[in-house]
Amino acid sequence: MNNFDYRKFFVGKKVTKQGFGVLGRGFGVVKFLQECGAIVTVTDTKSRSDFEEQIKGLENLGYSEAGGQVKYVFGEHKEEDFLSCDFVIQASGVPKDNHYLNLAKQNNIPVYQESSLFVKLVRENFNNVKIIGVTGTRG
Repeated sequence: MNNFDYRKFFVGKKVTKQGFGVLGRGFGVVKFLQECGAIVTVTDTKSRSDFEEQIKGLENLGYSEAGGQVKYVFGEHKEEDFLSCDFVIQASGVPKDNHYLNLAKQNNIPVYQESSLFVKLVRENFNNVKIIGVTGTRG
């Protein structure tokens, strides 16, 4: 039995979450990262008003911008958010040739989707594990 504690991987890591997602998917990712002790920047080109419900939900769980647990950047992406982090979690609908993702990669900052980060952690910490995944918006 492996005693791997995945939460330790995230403690204190600066993570940029590109795309909060109007379907609520970003909420789950940010909540997970916060529970694991990461420092999260959420950046989305949509306006803050599109995400008030998700922001309130995180605040109700104790994760607030005022408390320093999460930073929000809405209406734009900023290069500094993709250069001052340990890794980026991209939204699944973002094209692979996205300027900000490429900027991170060019500066040796890993870029993951949620599923690829999961696979990385499993492969690095467990031997002989087969992974079968089903993904999709309503997967």
